[in-house]
Amino acid sequence: MKGMKKGRLLLLAGAAALILGALGLLCWRYYPVVQGLLEPAQMDAFRETLQSLGAAGALALGGLQFLQTLSGVIPALPIQLAAGLTYGPVGGLCICLVGIGLGSTVVFLAVKRLGQPLVARVFPREKQQKLSFLRDSRRLEGAVVILYLIPALPKDVFTYLAALTPLSFR
Repeated sequence: MKGMKKGRLLLLAGAAALILGALGLLCWRYYPVVQGLLEPAQMDAFRETLQSLGAAGALALGGLQFLQTLSGVIPALPIQLAAGLTYGPVGGLCICLVGIGLGSTVVFLAVKRLGQPLVARVFPREKQQKLSFLRDSRRLEGAVVILYLIPALPKDVFTYLAALTPLSFR
């Protein structure tokens, strides 16, 4: 029985390492491409590519938003602009919300399960310390809601750190 648990844990750890490695490689490879989307010519080419893919383009864009949420390194603005320009305000919003929702869910549950070591690998200590007030459980829920509503704050970091607090997934 113990051998089976240990084997499953090793398999899970290996799969997680493989997934994180693949995500890291994808982020490293495509960061300049996503950052370049702020240039009008590249944004137009990206929009045409997405439109040529049909429904798969929406899935690809949602997947890119998912990866952006997981990584916290890929810039979100170009992806969200591309979504709005390609699929309109409502369609782009829906695609982004699905990608962000799925990515945030994976991040929150992974950090709840794996804890501080995972956060330390993704975000440097100084970024974490700037948001250390989130560990005060008295007004935590209200603070998190307010922080998510403020534009231009690093919400990807909040998801990682909020999972380290007593907040539940719900």
